[in-house]
Amino acid sequence: MTQSLENLRKAFANRLAEIAMSADGTKTLSMLEHSGLLRMHSAHSEESRSDVKHLLGWESFPSSSVCNRIGIWERKTNTSHFTRRLDLRKDWPYWANITRIDAKGAKKRVLFLGESVARGYLYDPQFTPAMALESMLKSYFGANSVEVIDLAQLGAGFRVGELALSALALEPDATIIFSGNNWRSSQVSRADIPYADSVIRQQGIPGIKQLFEDRLSEKVSLLIKAVAASYEEKKIPLLWIIPEFNLGDWRDPISSAPYLSGDANSKWMSYQDRASSALHEGNISKASEMAKKMIELDRGVSAAGLYLLADCSQRQGNGKARREYLEAARDAGIWDTSMASLSPRSFSVSQNILREEVRKFENSDVLDLPRLFFEYLEGGLPDRRLFLDYCHMTSEAIQVSMAAAASRIVHSLNESNVPWQTFLSQSFVPDSKVEAEAAFSAAVHNAHNHQSYDIVRHYCLTAVKCAPEISEVMVRFAEVQARGKPIFLSAVADELSEMPWPSIQHYLFRQHAEQLDKNLLDAIGHSLESVGVNASKALTQTRKEEHSVTFKPTNLLDNYYCSSANQPQENLWVMAGILGNKQQDYYKAHGRVSRFFFVADALCSISLLITCRLPHLSSGLIEVLLNDKCQCQIAADSSWATWDLAIDANAIIDGINEVTIHWPTPVFSTEDALNLAADDIVRNWFPRFYCSFGDIHTFTVKTANDGHSLKLS
Repeated sequence: MTQSLENLRKAFANRLAEIAMSADGTKTLSMLEHSGLLRMHSAHSEESRSDVKHLLGWESFPSSSVCNRIGIWERKTNTSHFTRRLDLRKDWPYWANITRIDAKGAKKRVLFLGESVARGYLYDPQFTPAMALESMLKSYFGANSVEVIDLAQLGAGFRVGELALSALALEPDATIIFSGNNWRSSQVSRADIPYADSVIRQQGIPGIKQLFEDRLSEKVSLLIKAVAASYEEKKIPLLWIIPEFNLGDWRDPISSAPYLSGDANSKWMSYQDRASSALHEGNISKASEMAKKMIELDRGVSAAGLYLLADCSQRQGNGKARREYLEAARDAGIWDTSMASLSPRSFSVSQNILREEVRKFENSDVLDLPRLFFEYLEGGLPDRRLFLDYCHMTSEAIQVSMAAAASRIVHSLNESNVPWQTFLSQSFVPDSKVEAEAAFSAAVHNAHNHQSYDIVRHYCLTAVKCAPEISEVMVRFAEVQARGKPIFLSAVADELSEMPWPSIQHYLFRQHAEQLDKNLLDAIGHSLESVGVNASKALTQTRKEEHSVTFKPTNLLDNYYCSSANQPQENLWVMAGILGNKQQDYYKAHGRVSRFFFVADALCSISLLITCRLPHLSSGLIEVLLNDKCQCQIAADSSWATWDLAIDANAIIDGINEVTIHWPTPVFSTEDALNLAADDIVRNWFPRFYCSFGDIHTFTVKTANDGHSLKLS
């Protein structure tokens, strides 16, 4: 960081002194006292840095060599085995379905720890990395000579280290830790509030990004040292697996840049427009120049310019540069603690610390998946061939990674050098039905995480190609989404539960979200046509029966409709009232374009009733489009006002219609905004790092009663 932590702490203390002398100082200091900040000593003294339990969030740090609790399993008095705790029944689905872990016998015992990637998310419980690894190790040691104990847990995060220490009670011959995708703070910790407050006011978003990277580096180092040292003491081989990310296909949705210094936001948007236009026209040189100017302004805190440079590099055939830009884009949002935060991923910071620190311990080794997959794909980017979404792996990637892990384990236990490729043919392989279930679940998961129609359609097509009979599941799921009713209140749920698709029930039922799902249902319809099933017309009819504005007005701000816009920051308003999100009590547009959807019959006359405003000090024309055609412009300012906008019937199409709002460029009060964001952090709120281009209080579409546009207030 450009300033030492001591200087940042002094800056925070000076600001407290200024507050104390101000007219409202008593109230503000009372707030700080309530938050505990005034009672803090040096949060990052040498003493507190050694407090691994506190910094890593470990709740039951093993205090002795005898541990009777390992995750959801417990060893009762006078017994030698571990059984699942009944009081933790709600947590069982996050772990392997293992009722009992027996005491160590004659078999070589390998422990397998990690998070959702290690659990085999979207394949589990029918196929998991632990299953693949065990089949490979048995091919070498013998079926009755080795066992793999699956201790992977969904969302384990830094607590995987706590688990690794307690799991020593299982007397492993070797342990594997496959983790890192959830190594990220969701908000600024209390100990870091003074530093975050000062760095935001002095350095802006780039400063808070650096602070988050520094803290992640520190925590990963502590984790490695705490775990590796204990395994070193017992001379137990420990293999750390570094996760990889879907660089080729995954794209984080971006509305605009966060608050930048001075007038940089307006310049940034201008460069973005020019870069996008140049790229579309094939002018790669100009597109690259403009994208680099974007990055000079945002200093790497937004992925937008990096994605543009990656696209330019792809067209130039420069694979090395493309990979570097996509890795930087993956890391760009580490600072963003908003509710629309990034998907799980392994950041470069944690990957590099693993590479550097693990090798300092004699009994520890690193399996570097980014480098392994680079070799396996002959320099190609990791993409849909190896990933189902952002980080969860396909069966192909699971087999490759576990083959490499098996090679390392064999070497550590038997001092034999067996090439990892040898184990590929020895892997347990999922059948076509399991592949189809994983692919369709991936289609749903990608659609609900704001990914492109192309990638959603790919997984739908993969599902029906692997097992055409899954079309029955897809038709029923599409019907549930088209109706917009809770799946458990639908007769379709009973039909799905009776079908022989256990993974579908495991994932779709548990994580179902009621959404209009335009991209997903369109992709389902397209893929079903490839196996002779025409479902699109029926889905359109179902949507109209349930949602057509002909029968009742539609609230365009309802999450069922908003979710199809792929604008996660804008959907924050539906979470109003939760802790830390008190300021989000209406829709905020964080980019120049807002999208909304509704269902109607063709040639139906409608009107749009909207109450909105522009941000403070801003005024200008708001352009309203329907199905890509301009309908009107309305003059707005920072005062709330309501318009009733009549829309010509000829503009309405049968089924889903799209309303787009184009906002004028706001006045960016960056310094004030960053100070408010710092205040939010002190209050333990989610900080407002993004400018609002426009606010919408209500937005309703209804059948028209007249044919004119009227400003009501």
